Amino acid sequence: MQKGIIRLDNQPYIIASGAVVGKKEHDGPLGRHFAAFDETDTFGMPTWEQSESEMQRLALNRALDSSGMKIHDIDAIFAGDLINQCTSSGYGLANFDAPFFGVFGACSTIAEALILASLLVDSGKFERTAAVTSSHNCTAERQFRSPIEYGGQRAPTAQWTVTGSAAFVVGSKPNCVKSGEAADSKMSCVQSGEAADSKTSCVQSDRTSDGGTGCNQSGEATGSKADHVYIPRIIEVLPGRVTDKGINDAANMGAAMAPAAVDTLSRYFDESRLAPDEFSAIFTGDLGYEGSGILVDFLRARGIDIGKVHRDCGLMIYDRERQDVHAGGSGCGCSACVLQGYILDELRKGRLRDLLFVATGAMMNQASLQQGLTIPGIAHLVRISASEVTK
Repeated sequence: MQKGIIRLDNQPYIIASGAVVGKKEHDGPLGRHFAAFDETDTFGMPTWEQSESEMQRLALNRALDSSGMKIHDIDAIFAGDLINQCTSSGYGLANFDAPFFGVFGACSTIAEALILASLLVDSGKFERTAAVTSSHNCTAERQFRSPIEYGGQRAPTAQWTVTGSAAFVVGSKPNCVKSGEAADSKMSCVQSGEAADSKTSCVQSDRTSDGGTGCNQSGEATGSKADHVYIPRIIEVLPGRVTDKGINDAANMGAAMAPAAVDTLSRYFDESRLAPDEFSAIFTGDLGYEGSGILVDFLRARGIDIGKVHRDCGLMIYDRERQDVHAGGSGCGCSACVLQGYILDELRKGRLRDLLFVATGAMMNQASLQQGLTIPGIAHLVRISASEVTK
């Protein structure tokens, strides 16, 4: 039975991606990498839960638009979120005419979805699949803590749930992309295409496209200056194991999730016989300040030093001091939006060539917290490399 690294024989491509974020995320250090955002965080909806569903609809539409695809080009959608029964995903993607698989991995959901999406494409059963996730600060606060109106004091180790959604299309081929399909950067609203209904949400767009592969309809690489373009491919995956080290502090998710990241990365390096410095970077999902320190220290004690190449999405998406997010960012949208907005951008430009993406999650709910149970963690690993295409 395969319990270790799964090497994908056909190395599926991430052929398109799209994202939308809230104002706080757009105001952060990575703001210029996010194509669309909403100043109000409502996305034109009357409730926060409906806002999060709308974010998923917009993100997937932007991914499809960026590559010139329609929903009938997608064989299956893998999606999940933090809300009970993954309702943000179910409602948000209800009008997309494609088979739907609801997945849950807490804040690691996008890595779990990408693993499943890529395995099915690699098997040859599906040609193109989509992986989608989201989180919203206000929906998460209402479900897991207290409504924001309550004004509860936050602990220094607490993290700020990201308001953001990202979608990725995984395909067996580097899809040919229609240039100019994405929303015009001067538009004040991003309108849905034919993939869903005709609703329009007030989302400001900062640039002309999200993430297409960089091929035009004739299959030629695009770009006026570069001689080469790079297309992200999923090379290997390593599903995580539930790891529980006895942490029961809901205000310290980093400490609860870090042992799972230690377990996954230890298994990866032990089996692969690779060294951390052979990678351009190792990105963890949302360990934040507390969890990142634990991860680096625990791995170093095992003889694995990732200090020079480790970056945490929860520490990248916000300015901890200026934006007062305490230990950093969290939520399904945290690692997903950093992957879509920053990491894939850097891969396509050739600045990152080979990396490990390790999204982490805390597998708890309101009842387990109220009962004082410890918080299990999970960490799923996806190895992504940039495949070079010559013009």
